[in-house]
Amino acid sequence: FHGGDQVNTIPDAAVAEVNVRTIPQFDNDEAIALLKGLVGEQNRRGARISLDPYMQEPVVQAPRDSLLVRLATKLGERISGATIPVVGVAGVTDASSLLRGKGPDFPFMMFGPGNETMHTVNENIDKQMYLDFVQLYQRLFVEYLGQAG
Repeated sequence: FHGGDQVNTIPDAAVAEVNVRTIPQFDNDEAIALLKGLVGEQNRRGARISLDPYMQEPVVQAPRDSLLVRLATKLGERISGATIPVVGVAGVTDASSLLRGKGPDFPFMMFGPGNETMHTVNENIDKQMYLDFVQLYQRLFVEYLGQAG
């Protein structure tokens, strides 16, 4: 939220950026319609609010139990020695664009190295984890293509 240059003055304008992460049961169109309704209601009362929705990426869904997920989980557990949970996440990914036109059963997953520094100023990854994932991806591609074909 940005509203002026000084704390002790009334700004001539204010801008708010809102990030709404939608789900299949409440998609982008519904979220935008709700926001437009709220803006319209306030404008009818004398406000001068505009709404500019951008980056409207569709929700990405993937089958939770697919050959790709099972193989990645198995390989990940073998390499890491830890249990790999299969969970849904709310995030923006290029998959929204790459999966357009694909059916709901198209094999997809978000799976990669990471830690608590993800998307922070000093984002980093452990070198060994990075190398382990290179090895995991190589094995995953060979096994998946061998079994899916």
